[in-house]
Amino acid sequence: MAHKLDVMVGQEYQYTYHEDFSASSSAFPSVNNGWDNLSLGTVLGTPSSYAEEDKLLSYFTRVNYGYKDRYLLTATVRADGSSKFGANNRWGYFPSAAFAWRVINENFMKNSTLFSDFKLRLGYGLTGNNRIANYAALGIYGTGSYNLNNTVVISAYENNLPNPNLKWEATEGRNIGLDLGFLKQRITLTAELYDNRSRNLLFNTRIPSSSGFVTQFQNIGSTSSKGLEFTLNTVNIKKTDFSWNSGINISFPKTKVLELSQGENSMVLPSYTGYNSNPSINDYILQVGQPVGMIYGYVADGLYQVSDFDFNSTTNTYTLKSGVVQDNRTVQPGYQKFKDITGPDGVPDGKITDLDRTIIGNSNPKFAGGFNNTVTYKEFDLSAFVNFTVGNDIYNANVLNNAALSQEYKNSLARFTDRWMTIDANGQRVTDPAALEALNKGKTVPSYIGMVSDRPYSTLVEDGSFLRINNISLGYTLPKLVLRKAKISNARIYVTAYNLHVFSKYTGYDPEVSVVNNALTPGVDFNAYPRARSFVAGINLSL
Repeated sequence: MAHKLDVMVGQEYQYTYHEDFSASSSAFPSVNNGWDNLSLGTVLGTPSSYAEEDKLLSYFTRVNYGYKDRYLLTATVRADGSSKFGANNRWGYFPSAAFAWRVINENFMKNSTLFSDFKLRLGYGLTGNNRIANYAALGIYGTGSYNLNNTVVISAYENNLPNPNLKWEATEGRNIGLDLGFLKQRITLTAELYDNRSRNLLFNTRIPSSSGFVTQFQNIGSTSSKGLEFTLNTVNIKKTDFSWNSGINISFPKTKVLELSQGENSMVLPSYTGYNSNPSINDYILQVGQPVGMIYGYVADGLYQVSDFDFNSTTNTYTLKSGVVQDNRTVQPGYQKFKDITGPDGVPDGKITDLDRTIIGNSNPKFAGGFNNTVTYKEFDLSAFVNFTVGNDIYNANVLNNAALSQEYKNSLARFTDRWMTIDANGQRVTDPAALEALNKGKTVPSYIGMVSDRPYSTLVEDGSFLRINNISLGYTLPKLVLRKAKISNARIYVTAYNLHVFSKYTGYDPEVSVVNNALTPGVDFNAYPRARSFVAGINLSL
């Protein structure tokens, strides 16, 4: 049959509804029913309630066409309508198409002894993103309260500036692929070149404060993600009682910011609002022409040394010398020091200000991949898989958070054992310059009060390259003779170990971390729960 055609038409509707209610009470008598009877509390809190809904209506169709198993075409069209967007742009339309040419089935390849598979692929498609908060395009009112004439008055205010033109974010993807097989599929190779471009990014961007707000959800800018991927599978040995198969995949990803808001060449943004009780630390930057995921902050320049100060023996005080980099905070010997990058005139000005922030890390790997091996001998099988990344940076925000801990907690952390001290081994405070310098010779960690908790800086950025022994599994399949007697078609006993070891220079728990669910700020480690090492034993039975 020369021609083959399949057509599919579908429709989907998703509706999500969520509601919440809370009430509180306090100052209970000594004997009470707790939340089983909140009315027993003598001080009642203000009750609150909340409800939201989300609707998504979709229509789609797909056509598959093949001619003599040589030329294959798949075309798809989606129409998606989401309640999350403005009234003017709730619908998005996303076509895609893929074409494959099975060269191996052409007449001129019939006598080939080298190739067992040869296929070329082309792909193009648009995909949509609506992952924003419900009602982000609308002007939502919040409630508050204030005292007037000894009476609590409930108020309402607009929380955000509406945007009726907010629309779907779209990613346009193109790819070229090549699938090759050699020696009757003993060796297979897949190569993929892709170029994905995202436009109309959904972002809570800055707007002029004259609007009464500082941010608004808008569609801004565009980014690109390009790369090359390879997958190689080999059958190294294939005998009756023994076989060995291997597989390796490796990718070389590249990202770039192509465009931001009109008139903007760069934009700083916070990765996370939870650490250090400081919700406004801007520690990442989007900059046109640079990759996505660039870590932004100050360059650490060691510690302030005793030689940077004049010492007054009468008052036992240190005063920073002229010509030494000044900070906008009072500094002493043992305080964290930063590099003066530039000033208002474009040259270093001897002062640490916001202008001295720069790119201090890149969370994107140079390449990443995995390697697996499977060996069988008679009824035994052994498999192992390792994965790796090379060249990516991790922003260890745990250190920034630890800087705000009280001193007794700091004393229990290993990273602070090399800390600058002002107390000697006898518990005496050291103020003499020579003695203080000798006590802290070679120290690299700032003193307790000299640590910085509100500035991302280069010491917090670490190499995230790693090689992980991801899993190893050993199995035994019972012989067929035993299975027939037990009337079982198949039985395999196995034991598997996960996360056996990680080879990495990273000082945190795990280098494979990104706690922030945001593609613009990857590679953040803050209170990430360490990945467990686990062992599993089991049996698979088929009757």
